[in-house]
Amino acid sequence: MKVIIIGYGNPLRGDDGVGWYVAGRLADIADEKSVQVLACHQLTPEMAATIAPASLVIFVDAECGQTPGLIRRSTVVPSVPIGAKGCRRPLGHIMSPEQILDIARDLFNATPSALLTTVCGQSFAHGEDLTPVVQRSCDQVILQIRQLIERLRSDQQIHDDGEREIYGYA
Repeated sequence: MKVIIIGYGNPLRGDDGVGWYVAGRLADIADEKSVQVLACHQLTPEMAATIAPASLVIFVDAECGQTPGLIRRSTVVPSVPIGAKGCRRPLGHIMSPEQILDIARDLFNATPSALLTTVCGQSFAHGEDLTPVVQRSCDQVILQIRQLIERLRSDQQIHDDGEREIYGYA
């Protein structure tokens, strides 16, 4: 089992620092063998090599436009099916979790299970602090991820034979 947690966003723009906050608070669960925690400003194509050996990838980001503090969880799948014809979105400065999975599949023949957790922000103004409502939601996300990792470590819910079961999270 290998789990990679990637928190991303801009920690200098208030609630856009959700990913960094969560990653920073989860750093203590990282170990060399089974859990890796990363914080970055944005997703880049190079991350496909990082996630390729994983059984599970958890992306954490902020979003806007909804009720501040709202937590959303969703399963992430590659955006373009294997062998699909047509134009993919060009590689740019902003990549989605789906695009990272596309690259991991295309270059490394790897399709880890992936989850995206977002917390709706209230303020994206300059500053390093999260708003109180968003920080409370982030603390809940951290607790849920910790519980998932503990469950995976103790119950071996992700098997090396490719069978993937992710209970109580997505």
